[in-house]
Amino acid sequence: ALAHDSLRAADFEQFAKPESQLHFERSLSALTSVTGVVRIKVYNASNTIVWSDAPELVGRNLPKSEKHLAEVWAGVASSVFNPAERPSHADERLPGMALIEFYVPVAVKKVGTSGDAVLGAVAIYRLADDLTRTLRRGMLLVWLATAVGGALLFLALFRLFNAVYRRQ
Repeated sequence: ALAHDSLRAADFEQFAKPESQLHFERSLSALTSVTGVVRIKVYNASNTIVWSDAPELVGRNLPKSEKHLAEVWAGVASSVFNPAERPSHADERLPGMALIEFYVPVAVKKVGTSGDAVLGAVAIYRLADDLTRTLRRGMLLVWLATAVGGALLFLALFRLFNAVYRRQ
């Protein structure tokens, strides 16, 4: 939604122009303040980084063989757990912590066409700490519910069998 309202198809095609970089900066600057965001990259359809919060990455090209990018070009959001271990990210100076990389397709209306086209993808790297913490709490809740449920079931069955035994 951020990109749809303010970016143009020309921004993805002519990304080296300062005007396009300014549009990217204005449109995506809100994402840089999201808690846990480590890196943001925007790709065009030829897998070239057209904008990033690390400006030295702009213009780099990634191979088209990566499965998650193929899914994005088909219009499906994708994610990769711990992208720092992938060879294509070895020289990006990512933190040595567990990361999750989200790929979201960006559809922008081309001038002179009838509808939206997937012209790019936004890759957002986030620290996995929040997800890990949520999963741990969820597992604790599952174990707690299992223990309480098991104890209640044991007590109910004990009372039932005890009552049956006494009536005999």
